[in-house]
Amino acid sequence: IEYPEIEEGTTPRHRFMSSIEQKIEPWDKKYLYLLFAAEPYEVISFKEIKQGALVAAPDLQHVPNVEVDKTGNKFFSYWEPDKKTYTLQ
Repeated sequence: IEYPEIEEGTTPRHRFMSSIEQKIEPWDKKYLYLLFAAEPYEVISFKEIKQGALVAAPDLQHVPNVEVDKTGNKFFSYWEPDKKTYTLQ
């Protein structure tokens, strides 16, 4: 994600959120959200369905649902301050 106007000294953040935590759509335990935040931008949200099937969701993108393994080199996040680009893989 590119953040060309990010506030100086700010690092983007990401977060996984359950459906019950979000307040935009009715709660549905089938869904999980991936959020990205950086000032002064609005939060970017990706929505996934836990069974792996995609469903219609206005203004939300879908990501495949796999268990996040943060051990070893499988989970990678990096902020490149010179290019103002945030990577999550």
